[in-house]
Amino acid sequence: EGMGIMRLSHDSQLEWAVENNAHHDNEVDPEGRILTLTRGARKENPWGRPLSDEWVTELAPDGTELRRISVLDSLARSPYRKVLDRLIRSDKGLDGMRKTARRAGDVLHINSLRRLYGGPGVFSNGNILLSSRTLSALWVMDAETGDLVWGMTGEFDGQHDAQLMDDGSVLFFDNGSKSSRLLRIDAKGRVVWKWAREGFFSRFCGTVQVLPNANLLIAETFPGRAIEIDPKGEVGWEWHSPYRAVDNAELTANLFEIERVPADYGDAWLKPVSPPR
Repeated sequence: EGMGIMRLSHDSQLEWAVENNAHHDNEVDPEGRILTLTRGARKENPWGRPLSDEWVTELAPDGTELRRISVLDSLARSPYRKVLDRLIRSDKGLDGMRKTARRAGDVLHINSLRRLYGGPGVFSNGNILLSSRTLSALWVMDAETGDLVWGMTGEFDGQHDAQLMDDGSVLFFDNGSKSSRLLRIDAKGRVVWKWAREGFFSRFCGTVQVLPNANLLIAETFPGRAIEIDPKGEVGWEWHSPYRAVDNAELTANLFEIERVPADYGDAWLKPVSPPR
């Protein structure tokens, strides 16, 4: 995380590795090109103070960098830059997490990206959906120009894992500062669906996967819990990590992500192993 990106073969042999400060998320398109997030310090930028920039970076199938787009530059020329202007101007009203991020120059903290395929309007084919934790903002970037063509802030806080749904709404894990929830908003920022329950909370991370049967598979990172719910919000099953640390077992192993794969996922490349004699 934050070091680079690598590709392993099916038997865990290193095929290539690139030290490019890749972090959080990546996607592979049908041609094998990789879209990922990279970051680095920028002393010179439109805000005139050292900041950490984030780049939407495209790699060839062999890891060669093809291009990168600066999110700071995209934000600077967009109508959405005022959210960053306010953060840089003053730390008044900021919580501890954002005060720390502001001092460190981590003013974007992009934590997910999704290439969009065939959505309506600004969610059209090829654009990129981004999520900024520090600014509690969602943006859609034009993949050709780098322009931010849509942006939204609202009653969500430090969100993760934003993704476009078939109906044109955006689903994400809304972390919050005291409790978390799953949220879906439309292009105008209106809440069209939400799910939460008592005690559901992860101050950082958190993922949600839409399954083929429309159920949702959730990683509630901080307490180390996995939950599957149906479209009505009913819990089908859940798993709580049994792994604890320190003498009184007050620390739980975090569950950063959970993903369901098809039953035949490894049929093409997994080889049966003979049991030991």
